[in-house]
Amino acid sequence: MNPSNRRKKRTNPSPQVPSPEAARFYRRALDLLVESKIPFLVGGAYAFARYTGINRDTCDFDVFVSPEDAQRTLDWFAAKGYHTRFTFPHWLGKIYHQGRHVDIIFSSGNGIATVDRRRGSSTPRRARSSTGR
Repeated sequence: MNPSNRRKKRTNPSPQVPSPEAARFYRRALDLLVESKIPFLVGGAYAFARYTGINRDTCDFDVFVSPEDAQRTLDWFAAKGYHTRFTFPHWLGKIYHQGRHVDIIFSSGNGIATVDRRRGSSTPRRARSSTGR
């Protein structure tokens, strides 16, 4: 094998830490989700890091809700002063704040797999708010 074709070994840089502004927004979003009592699960890079200890770069905060709760979730955040919209009405909504966003995922991009409540839900015992409750 030609040595130039080998992949370089990737070193694991220090854990990806969001900026203070992003961390405040994501914590506030989590607090508002808990307050709303809408069942949700945290997914994406933050859940992956929590369960595996493996951190990776991310540009957002992923939250899964059931399809019947997607509109209600966006409405809840809009009522709290956030800009929200369905970027892909069949699977994805977003909550925006100062150049950052939270993805509200309720289906797969191809529409085959939807989020359902049988797969679990977050509750205050599993998803703690930033106030520690």
